[in-house]
Amino acid sequence: VHSGEIALPGGRRDGIEPYPVATALREAHEELGLETRHLELLGALTPLYIPVSGTVVTPVVAATTTRPELTPSPREVRAVHLGDLTRLAGTRELGRFETAVGSIVAPAFRIEHAVVWGATAMILNELLWVYQDIAGR
Repeated sequence: VHSGEIALPGGRRDGIEPYPVATALREAHEELGLETRHLELLGALTPLYIPVSGTVVTPVVAATTTRPELTPSPREVRAVHLGDLTRLAGTRELGRFETAVGSIVAPAFRIEHAVVWGATAMILNELLWVYQDIAGR
């Protein structure tokens, strides 16, 4: 359902792996080749229901002190967009979008001539609020 969209790494739980952390780490490794042993897990954001696919996403946030080497899977990833949260905040806007469930007003971000919206933008929006709250901005 979401093929071709700009999205964060993620996917469905595999068997009995501990959700959401093990799922997030496995998907980041499968999609981006990210060596997850170098990550510091920070926590999870608010679970988000996505009506179009009927799924609930629980975003997991992790950090690293160095820029990770990525080896994107050509089967799953067309392009990787890297950036920092400070610059991302400057591109935040509200947009009106037509969806299968009707017209919605939702956060959106402009990244490299593309508009990121929907669930990915909602997750990024919450991440920015948490980041700015922690940073005292």
